Amino acid sequence: MAPAIANCPLVSVLVLSRLRPARLRALLASVAAQDYAPIEVRVLANGCAETAALVRAEFPSVVLVDLPANVGCAPGRNRIAADARGELLLFLDDDGELRAADIVSKCVGAIAADARVGVLSMSLYDAASDEPTGWRRTLGRLPYACYHASFAGGACLMRKQAFIAAGGYDEAFRGFGEEFDLTVRLYAAGWAVLHFPDAAFHHHVEKTDDEWREQVSEGYAHLQYTIRRLYPAPWAHLASMKALATQVWIDVRHYGGRHVVSEIAKSRVWARAGRRARRPVAVRALELLYFAKYFRVPSWDVLERAPRGLMRRVPLLRLRRKRLDLPKLPLPDGL
Repeated sequence: MAPAIANCPLVSVLVLSRLRPARLRALLASVAAQDYAPIEVRVLANGCAETAALVRAEFPSVVLVDLPANVGCAPGRNRIAADARGELLLFLDDDGELRAADIVSKCVGAIAADARVGVLSMSLYDAASDEPTGWRRTLGRLPYACYHASFAGGACLMRKQAFIAAGGYDEAFRGFGEEFDLTVRLYAAGWAVLHFPDAAFHHHVEKTDDEWREQVSEGYAHLQYTIRRLYPAPWAHLASMKALATQVWIDVRHYGGRHVVSEIAKSRVWARAGRRARRPVAVRALELLYFAKYFRVPSWDVLERAPRGLMRRVPLLRLRRKRLDLPKLPLPDGL
């Protein structure tokens, strides 16, 4: 049964898929079981004939975008979004599923209730253990929706208007970090990201601990691109040093520093690329983003009252949150 949402906007479900036919089949079945309408479903076969053949044979109502070569995640998402007809874009990874029939209804209702939400990010859960997964483990403990500083790119509902206004994904990325890069530009364009724990995407986690750590390390290297390209001075320099220090610390802690030289080299490559493509956003955009990162911000009205000069307090906010072991800090008095 469709939810009571005015005009029930068309939702385009957008799936990139490659070499996971069984997972894709389960995902598409879970989408078909949703109680929301209208929905269109599009699958991009990212250089994978097996995916294309499965969609043609078993899901004739699904729109297939068949690419002869794997273009990567960010370019693939831009490509599949370009021709989507929906006002709302539901990006889903092909290795997960929606385990409740009302997930799309809930997401549409939440994004419709706040005109400033450009992206609604779902909670990620391990499909086997039913526990929050990845770096979002702490976010999984949040019992309320609130603005945030990034999102799950493979489990999110996005306004197409916001996606276009922010410029879509930067195609310099080939994985790890493209969501945060887009988030910075969303806040700069007047949109917010909402973490919405009432909607869960169950993800089949197939990475070892070493693979997770490698992915985190890659993410910090790619972060240099976003920082050097989008952060205004002097925050670009300061944030770059902090990201590099964290990347080195990860290697020292887990690998005894064996990869420090190569880690620094990777970061330098991405930092140079960011400087070549430099298009800094306003400092105020970063203040709003970091206010949403550290505090329980429930609405745009509250977000707009973020203190000026907040960037100077970020290290203290980070330490305070860690000391209190909280995913988000309570709002300052008076907000």
